[in-house]
Amino acid sequence: MRSKPIYLFIVFLLLSTLPLIGSLEESNDRIDWVIDVDADGDAYVTIILQAGEEIRDTWILLPSRENLTLNPEHQACSYTYSRKRWSYFYDNYTFHFTDPITLEISYPFRQASIFEEKRGMFLSPLIMLDRRLRGEIKIVLPNVEEILRKAPPPAQIERRGSIHILSYHIPLNMKLLEYFDRIWILYSLRSNMSLSHLVVGAFESMVSNPYSDEAEDLLKRVGEVNNKISSFFGFNVSNVKFLFYVPEFVQEAGGYVPVREGIVPDEIHINLLMLRYIPGYLDLVAVHELIHHYVWRAGVDPELRWFHEGAATFLSVQFLLDRKMDGVETYYRDISLASSQFNDVGFILDWSDEYGSASHYAAAFKVFQELNSTLGLDFFKRLFRDIREKGVRISTNEELFQEMSRVSDGASDKVLARLGLRAETIELGSKAYIRPHGYYLDEILKVTAVILAAAITALMATSILYRREAARNSL
Repeated sequence: MRSKPIYLFIVFLLLSTLPLIGSLEESNDRIDWVIDVDADGDAYVTIILQAGEEIRDTWILLPSRENLTLNPEHQACSYTYSRKRWSYFYDNYTFHFTDPITLEISYPFRQASIFEEKRGMFLSPLIMLDRRLRGEIKIVLPNVEEILRKAPPPAQIERRGSIHILSYHIPLNMKLLEYFDRIWILYSLRSNMSLSHLVVGAFESMVSNPYSDEAEDLLKRVGEVNNKISSFFGFNVSNVKFLFYVPEFVQEAGGYVPVREGIVPDEIHINLLMLRYIPGYLDLVAVHELIHHYVWRAGVDPELRWFHEGAATFLSVQFLLDRKMDGVETYYRDISLASSQFNDVGFILDWSDEYGSASHYAAAFKVFQELNSTLGLDFFKRLFRDIREKGVRISTNEELFQEMSRVSDGASDKVLARLGLRAETIELGSKAYIRPHGYYLDEILKVTAVILAAAITALMATSILYRREAARNSL
């Protein structure tokens, strides 16, 4: 992190410019932020709250797991505050002032910016506060070559060599009912980040130096879980490369497996933003993507998207639940609630595009959940082992359903029929697919409303990271 004198100078500049933006104020009460990012991406956040002139009670969300410092400008100033848990990472601080006060709130903020070799992404703390307050946010970014994308748009960008200072007015220019969001900035780096090459057991990784310890720990944990996965499938997947990347947008996948026609996949790409999620989410992403490798090698083509995603979503939870991680338990609760809203999931059979909705993931999870409730995990073990031993490629729903029926002596047919996965088979080009028995838009709308209250999509490959739930479940 840059030296304290530079930080103090930035705060001085901020305070000295407050009269210049008085036209934005509705009162003399205001809040101003400085987020000073260092070369490794960590930041120091300083908030100057000036209140008590007209507003005697105000509130702001602040990180619950950081070391907060509260310093009034004058020790004689009287104020009280209460805090209430808002999410895993944030508390709602409510302040009460008996007299006008200037209060400095400061805290360190890890991984404010994340980096791959040539790019960085800044993602601010959650910004949610009393809508009566006005002010300004200044973000100080070092080692910037060019700003590539940003949201919301800043009021001003000041360039001092490779240091960029972006200024935003409060309220932020966002079409939201409340000040409930983050600032994100994608940028290229003036000087490239050094990379670490890691080899841990059967896996290897390429990651920017600031995250080498976390990447190594993740590979160790995945290696332990892989022992259970390989025993389940009856073979072992090794020589997989974990590559950590900066996303193009905040609303992007937690991870993905690149699939190239005719080539056995050997990579797993992990979104570095997962480092800021509840502990366990990162493991869910990694194990989810690893299971895609197993399902592919067992003999099921990725064109059967609903089956691949259902298997990866359901089995990753099963293999991680005994590790007692908050993120895994939170995710399992949320997706179980979301999937319970479905009766007919026949629409997932048409899931052939790269991007699926949250409803698709929840519905695919429900298929595996219902099969497990009726037939047990041993059914899936026998199914994958049988497909692999036969040396066939399952590429159509018809072939898959026939194999499931054969392995279960017809028991799977009743479960699938109950879920709306019974129908006539029709030819479409060279592929066969099942036309769903009943597709109801109202069911999809109903479950989507529930899923918006869960952070399930941040984990799944090519899923959408919903803004508000990302806010609740990430730092």
